[in-house]
Amino acid sequence: MREARSRAKAFVQCQVRELKNKWWSEKASEIQKHTHTRGFFSATKAVCGPSHRGSTLLWSKDRQKLLKTDDETKTFRREYFEELLNQRTTADKEVCDRVPQYPMREGDPPGLLEVHDAISMLRNNKAVGPNGIPAKIVKGSGDNLLQHIHTLIIKL
Repeated sequence: MREARSRAKAFVQCQVRELKNKWWSEKASEIQKHTHTRGFFSATKAVCGPSHRGSTLLWSKDRQKLLKTDDETKTFRREYFEELLNQRTTADKEVCDRVPQYPMREGDPPGLLEVHDAISMLRNNKAVGPNGIPAKIVKGSGDNLLQHIHTLIIKL
């Protein structure tokens, strides 16, 4: 009985070792295949694991308690930023009125070529702006969208 169990254990370990070696070989060839593409990073992340190390521990406002859970730290941060950003202003209205107001710069609106150049200089794979449209879509949409963007800029 004991000998049969140890043989079964050795067999399973051998099978697991073969599966692991197969997985590593496939990942190595996948990484080599995607050396200069975005797939390289996802394959490397699959091998090395995510780079997220977790959140930093924080002290409570009264410095009596160490905040360990995500809910506690989120609540602390929300309260901190609400207190920081929602303060009464002490600016004097007269001082604000004395700040010189410069006129808007007048000039010719940008031409279609300038708008095209600006769009082509947008960088891919970056966070989207307030409009929620990735740069890759704007760049790859062609002349029709370019005309609409140029028309919008001129109307502003």
